[in-house]
Amino acid sequence: MAGTKDDLRMETIQLKLNNAKNVAGGIKYRAYVQKLGWTFWADTAISDTYAGTKGKSLRV
Repeated sequence: MAGTKDDLRMETIQLKLNNAKNVAGGIKYRAYVQKLGWTFWADTAISDTYAGTKGKSLRV
């Protein structure tokens, strides 16, 4: 489920895996950002990666 408590627009998506030891590698994902297009690939195997923007008020 995606969204916010206050019906605000989502700007960033970050995935984290529980029990990551059961998954070989990670999951790669990206997002389409308003006015910018597709983001670079984010990877759950790398900590603190995300798809989208931070502080630019652009929707994914």
